[in-house]
Amino acid sequence: MKKIPGDWFKDFYTPVQHSGMGYGDDRNFEKGLETRSLEELKQLQIVMIEGGILFDNLKEAEDYCEYEMYRETEGIIPRAPGTFHEECLVDGLKLYIPKERNMQWQQGKIM
Repeated sequence: MKKIPGDWFKDFYTPVQHSGMGYGDDRNFEKGLETRSLEELKQLQIVMIEGGILFDNLKEAEDYCEYEMYRETEGIIPRAPGTFHEECLVDGLKLYIPKERNMQWQQGKIM
């Protein structure tokens, strides 16, 4: 039986508010997203409890962020439809809470 390493949770990613807004206060990125890896087991638990979304693949997490930001706009300013949790931070950035659980973006099936 394979032993699970003590930091297994570091293989998970979650969307957060774009650092342009979170660190730089650039309003163009107010509804922008980027991914962050989880550094603590407590972060994984909080993401699950608060309604965030988890990925075990960085590429899928990044694809999801792109889909969420630009599915409702034709411009270059991101407009993710969800909200950001004011108190749940990952790497100092607000956790993204999706408006809906739409996984149609996955594997090139954007509809």
